[in-house]
Amino acid sequence: MAKQTLPTNFIDDIFAPSANGKRKFTITSNGDGTYSLEDATDYTQTGSDFGAGQINATNQAVNESCDKANVIDDLDDLIANQADGMIAGAKAVAALDANLAEKVYSRTDLLIFDFYDVTDFDLRKRGNEVFFNVSLSMQPGTQFDPNTLYSIGPSPMLAELRPKKVYFLNGYGCDSNWGNPIAISTFVDTSGYVRYCASTRKTYFKISGHWFVD
Repeated sequence: MAKQTLPTNFIDDIFAPSANGKRKFTITSNGDGTYSLEDATDYTQTGSDFGAGQINATNQAVNESCDKANVIDDLDDLIANQADGMIAGAKAVAALDANLAEKVYSRTDLLIFDFYDVTDFDLRKRGNEVFFNVSLSMQPGTQFDPNTLYSIGPSPMLAELRPKKVYFLNGYGCDSNWGNPIAISTFVDTSGYVRYCASTRKTYFKISGHWFVD
């Protein structure tokens, strides 16, 4: 039901100077022992009527208005609540919007060893989910030992990107020009390092995947 709009243009009576600030009434006998009062005041402005109709409309609007007890401002409480008639508050909506908003990180937000050439990079976070994609080419003369666990960078990623548990990612290694691909073992650990291991020497690596930070 649409919210009822109540009038806000009520006006008061304004006495004419001749009234001397007082209401005046004429008393008339009804012939049966009763008397009637008739307003005889002079007005420069006659005020608005306000009676049962206006009171009922106001009360109905109040009854249909939002009850503060039904407004949920905490996002976790909002998600957990399944009751009819409950309303999302501004704080909960703002928190939800922040969770849905996507934050994109630049290449400088994740340190990668300088013996890699980074040919593709994408790192973003939406809510509590992180999406990652990187292509690396190993510079000539770089030592690489098969079946050895390596990290792609010397430092962990930002704390807000680190998972609460280990997540395995998709990865493969190739020779020059991305030929002869093989699958590689790769994962992101709780310390914020992306690590990988290849069974044979490769010079090109592609790692991608996503994980949750909580």
